[in-house]
Amino acid sequence: MKSKFLNSIIILGSTVISVFSLAIGYKYVLAVPSSYQYSCPAELLQGTMLEANCLTTDGKSQPFTTLILKGIHVNSSGKLTQNALSGTSTFLNKCYTFSPYLYITKGIIKAKCHNSSPSPTYKNTSIRLEEITNHNGRLTYEWDRIIDQTAYKIMKHSFSKHIAEFSLPNTQKSKGTMSAIAKDIMAACVPGSSLYGHTSGILHSECKDLTNGRKIYWGEVDLSHYIWFSRSKKGTVVIVNGINDNNSTIFVPTRGKNYYDTEN
Repeated sequence: MKSKFLNSIIILGSTVISVFSLAIGYKYVLAVPSSYQYSCPAELLQGTMLEANCLTTDGKSQPFTTLILKGIHVNSSGKLTQNALSGTSTFLNKCYTFSPYLYITKGIIKAKCHNSSPSPTYKNTSIRLEEITNHNGRLTYEWDRIIDQTAYKIMKHSFSKHIAEFSLPNTQKSKGTMSAIAKDIMAACVPGSSLYGHTSGILHSECKDLTNGRKIYWGEVDLSHYIWFSRSKKGTVVIVNGINDNNSTIFVPTRGKNYYDTEN
């Protein structure tokens, strides 16, 4: 869903959206279970890569298709967890990497992983894969839905604390504007999104991986796309942290594009 949100206040300056509790990142309360397993009768886990033999829309069987799993980690208790889909999966660092201790069945990874105590112990754990579908014989993430819900979670977590920095009132329309901008910046840089390279509100976009499982997005935003009378341009940065999901914030930087360029 793509909507324009009208607001009577002009947004000025550059904005940083730093995300620490989502997937691309949103917390997986809203996630949809994967559906690929219903049309991919054979599946295999090779490290952090999912392999499957999937059917096309006309019922033909395709050779194995692959997908790198994103954002799967092991928490301090030794339990598999799903965090940001932009982040690299690290669960192999704490789990046995061979069968019968690590395998996948019907879209569920089952593993034996250890906790973070000084004397680590291994325990059985499992996790249901989220948002993976079979697209005409090819495994893919449901990026449009992920991005849409991610943008909503960014706004919901940070709105009340930081909305004044946007020169916007605390209204439903302002919430919509913030969500729409965050959504379009991410979508403009995600090849799997239907909006990839075609978000009219984003004049220029870039993204790159950072250390510690983070990803940063830069977008030059044309505010007239979101606020009908505005002619302002605004540089916006989105930072997604795929490992730490305890904090998220929005703030106005003083360095503009230089903030994006110097992050690593």
